[in-house]
Amino acid sequence: MSTPTVWRYVLRAGRANWAVVLLDSTGIFSAVSSWGNFAHWWSHNGHEDFREFFLGKDFVKGPNYFAGKFRTTRVYDEERTFQSIRERILRWRMEGFLTKEEARKEWDHFVAVAGGQYLMKWKDVRSISKDDFRTWYDGTGMSDAAECACYGEDPQAVGFVQNILPLLAEELRWDLMAEACARGEVAHG
Repeated sequence: MSTPTVWRYVLRAGRANWAVVLLDSTGIFSAVSSWGNFAHWWSHNGHEDFREFFLGKDFVKGPNYFAGKFRTTRVYDEERTFQSIRERILRWRMEGFLTKEEARKEWDHFVAVAGGQYLMKWKDVRSISKDDFRTWYDGTGMSDAAECACYGEDPQAVGFVQNILPLLAEELRWDLMAEACARGEVAHG
């Protein structure tokens, strides 16, 4: 078995976005960055040169594809969960699943839990923490209340994909072009 080729890229865009990325010819990706540390092994990436995987059609699969590979756990979304609870109470009242009194009781419980920790006015509250969601869940009479909890991609992984991977793609394009020129495959000039 031959020794894999390893490529190292130091990437920077301003002070906030930086990374050191290591790729190897077997499909291993590893990064230490301002967005966190990420690694994944694409054993079957469909390219003769693994670096090409981060260019073209594979790269445009978007943040969710790569973020999901870097961090497979989903993260509780405080803002979407807040909206989900709010919308469910209002929708169930409008559709007749809750009486006026039941809807008022559910709304008051929601406001007490979600707004209770804040010194600001209720109208300024836009999220509910995971602990507060549990408190709301324990006190609600609404069935299937667990469905109100919303989860999404890890914001650090999405930030890494959106801010660092384009920098990597640009460096890879230059490297691959320079290597093709050195082999005489691309006209100089």
